[in-house]
Amino acid sequence: MSRFIRPRLLAGVAVLAAILAIPMVVVASHDFVDVDDSNVFHEDIDWLADAGVTKGCNPPANTEFCPSASVTREQMAAFLRRLAEGQVVDAGTLGGMTLQEILAGAPSSEPLFIDPDLPFVGVNRDFQISGNEVFGVTYDGVAGEYGGMYIDTSDPGGWPFYGYATGGAFEAWTYFEPATQEWRLYNAGNRLASSVDDGLRVENGPTDGIQILDTADDGIQIGSDPNYPSYGVYIPSPGVTTYGLWPNTANAAGEWAVFTVDDISAGNVTAASVSQVAMVSEGQSLSPGDVVAVTGVAQPLAGSGERLPAVTTASATGFTGMIGVVESRMVFEAPAGKDEPALQSVEGAAQPGEYVSLIVSGVADVKVSSTSGISEGTRLTASDSAGRVRALETRQVDGIEVAEGAPVIGIALESPAEGATTVPVYVTFR
Repeated sequence: MSRFIRPRLLAGVAVLAAILAIPMVVVASHDFVDVDDSNVFHEDIDWLADAGVTKGCNPPANTEFCPSASVTREQMAAFLRRLAEGQVVDAGTLGGMTLQEILAGAPSSEPLFIDPDLPFVGVNRDFQISGNEVFGVTYDGVAGEYGGMYIDTSDPGGWPFYGYATGGAFEAWTYFEPATQEWRLYNAGNRLASSVDDGLRVENGPTDGIQILDTADDGIQIGSDPNYPSYGVYIPSPGVTTYGLWPNTANAAGEWAVFTVDDISAGNVTAASVSQVAMVSEGQSLSPGDVVAVTGVAQPLAGSGERLPAVTTASATGFTGMIGVVESRMVFEAPAGKDEPALQSVEGAAQPGEYVSLIVSGVADVKVSSTSGISEGTRLTASDSAGRVRALETRQVDGIEVAEGAPVIGIALESPAEGATTVPVYVTFR
């Protein structure tokens, strides 16, 4: 059966070795009748008896030592226990040598302190920095010098590590992988890595990669004059599955979830289009491509102070205050894995009381009532069919082409295909 060597037992073994190596000066009392004065070991044997390490070999009288008899394992166990419990030898000052000198076989210039009562082992110091410390290292150096310890593997391809365990079971560790030149933190999977190429990398997070809970100023600051990265935040293709950036603000006015003095290129502010969120009025549903007109004002989204327009399908004879073309249905709900609701585009028609994204400027596929008269460059207006457009009519008056005075929704970008129900339009309400 294997046993752990405790500090006290380690000291006892070291002292036993020292007893065999260091001459002793003792006064023999000649207690054992079978140990003559002529026996070269009689002083050592009497020393063991005086110290209580040996009691004799013929109990209960114990007048004999049996110097030529073999020692059994159980007898040796008794010897070592009596030696240790009786504190027969001061291992810290034995023969003018310290315990660490005995263990190392030579004087040491960096003292090793062992206190089994705490327990505590210190290198170059004899005190605990906190009551929970069991091993400590102090380097006696000056400012600007490294001081500490290395964990080394004899093979250059080995993975030196420092581990953490509770109840005898491993929990987490840090290690270095020479093949990739990466330092890693493992905690139920590789979580953090630092390499010579990528800096710091977060890996395999079950939920959030990084949480910043409380700071006096910036949660994250990127760069400091004159050192700045090429990109502040870069999400490479194919990108994240839901939101690349999801900011909120506790400011009652909502100023500002995103603030910059520079130009913005985003999904709703691009060379393609500018969009607006609106609520569907009572009456009928809205689907992508519908031209809509305003019917009033709707209440803000939860957590926002900005009111929204309420809209329905536009027509030449009905609602004529056209403001946009439906891009998609929107729902205001918490995405998977999140607690807070957010607007998200979803498939299908938006019902009364739901939300839509409107293209108010830019390119959109717009529903047409008829493709007649529509070609590239044709100006479009609302038709009698709700939510659809037609070509703006023109007349020749005294040789001058005059257009009807209806509001213009936008300009057709190309001729519609045969049988098409939509046409690409550059939306520009006039």
